[in-house]
Amino acid sequence: MVATHDLELANLLSPGYSLFHFSEKVENEGYVFDYKIKTGLLQTKNAIRLLELFGYPEVVINSANQYLDSRRNEIN
Repeated sequence: MVATHDLELANLLSPGYSLFHFSEKVENEGYVFDYKIKTGLLQTKNAIRLLELFGYPEVVINSANQYLDSRRNEIN
């Protein structure tokens, strides 16, 4: 069993491991979990959503989204 939030590591492990995740929503400045195990790689960007909730500058948020999208394209 391996636990990681690293997308690259998850993809490297996926041929030998089955991928599962919990999903959550960011609501009212907090997380809401359904505590249901789902198959596959988690695709949410909640850390970036938290940056938005805490008022980080738009340039930081846009840069984070662009970086994440570029990494996903490289990995997939």
